[in-house]
Parts: sequence; structure tokens; C-alpha cells
Amino acid sequence: MIELRSDVLRWVAERTKTILTSTGRQMPILAAGGILVVMLSACSGTPANVRVASAAPPAINRNEAVALMTPAVRYKTVNSENSTQRSPENNAPAPRVSEQDIAEWLSGTAREELSMRGLRVVGEQNTGEPSASAQCVRSNAALRELEPILRPACAKEGVRAVLCQEIKVDIGDEAGWKVWFTGVGIAAAPRPGSSSVLLRSVIRECATAKEIWRGQVLHRSLPDLVDASFINAVKSVYQGIVIEEGM
Repeated sequence: MIELRSDVLRWVAERTKTILTSTGRQMPILAAGGILVVMLSACSGTPANVRVASAAPPAINRNEAVALMTPAVRYKTVNSENSTQRSPENNAPAPRVSEQDIAEWLSGTAREELSMRGLRVVGEQNTGEPSASAQCVRSNAALRELEPILRPACAKEGVRAVLCQEIKVDIGDEAGWKVWFTGVGIAAAPRPGSSSVLLRSVIRECATAKEIWRGQVLHRSLPDLVDASFINAVKSVYQGIVIEEGM
């Protein structure tokens, strides 16, 4: 298998008058009689983001007081065979953003989005360790185990619920192109990157530790705090929160 560099691909495009995009569509390139012919298959592209929302989320009252726990951010390196490695010894790109920077940015984004939706975020600082958020985000966590974890955040005046968040970053191969030889010539297809970001967010009730709302979003790229597609993907997760007018 041969990697086709972007400059080679542009050279092919210029000479075949064909625009080659990286939407995940297979593009066989056949060489016959010294002329390169590019054919686009009809297969659909892979979406950049896949959002998963709760089916019937319960509502939370407008102006309800919500506290934020410190988000958990985890990096891991994944090779092309999807197996995890302790150290990035393959061709995986280096992380662009530190765990602390992501956690601070995510907290600020959550405060802004919850406030825009009519909730009252209590306190300027987050509460608890990142590991506490990771435990609260688990859907199978025992409620009796979560109550003492949520207690420090719930101790703030007027707080009824707590937002817990976890981001998992898989550092994989960068997107590129593959070229291989066939019986009649050369074929090429885009190779999607294997990096991804999974954000899981949960709002739990202080009194019972039960879920009030859960949402998650998968973004197929490394985190980039100035990239519009990453920012919009993260913000989209909060759109599933159902707000009702308080009594």
C-alpha cells in the first residue's frame, strides 16, 4: 500500500480537470495509455460529527441553580488497527491542546450555553476532581456511590443539580490517501483519519443523584479550540436540554 501525498493528488486533479475532495468517498484512479482517469463512486461520505441525544429527556426548570464539576479529559493513542498504545510510537499526530486547556474551555462553554438556555450556574469555580466527573458520567453508576461525590457541589447555596462532563480523545492516524496497483492500473481512495473526540455530559439531581439529562457527541477529529466545526459539535450537545418555565 502506498500513501498518496496531497501534492501528488493536486497534480492529478489539475491534469484530469477533476476536483478531489476528502469527504470519504472512494475515488478509483485508473491509468490507461498514459492517461489518468478519475471515477467517483456513489457511496456516501462519513459525517464529521455524530450526535447521540437522549430519547425522552426530562425537563429542568428555568432559573434552576446548577453547579459544574471539573470535567474529566482523557487522551489515548490508537493505531490504524484500532488497538490502544501507552505511548504514541506510531504515526499519530501529537495532541494540539492540553488536558487542562480543554477542561477550562469546556467549563466556560458549558457555563455560557446553560446560561443562554435559562439556567443559573452557581459559583465561579468548578467543584471536585476530574475523576469524580468521570464516575458521575457512567450510566451504570450506583446512585448510593454518587451521592457523596455530588455532595460538595450540591452544598452550594440553592443548587439543585450538577453538570458532570467527560471528554475522551483518541489520537489516531491523520487523514490521507491510499494508492494501490490493480490489474489494469492504479487505484486510489481517501483514508479518513482515526482521531476522534467523544464528549459525554450528564446533569444529576442533588437530592437523589438521578439523571435529569444526558447527552453526548462524537467529533471525528482532534480537539481544536479555535476550529468552528469542533466548537459547534461541542455546543450541539447542550441543545437537548429541555427547559420548562419555573413555578
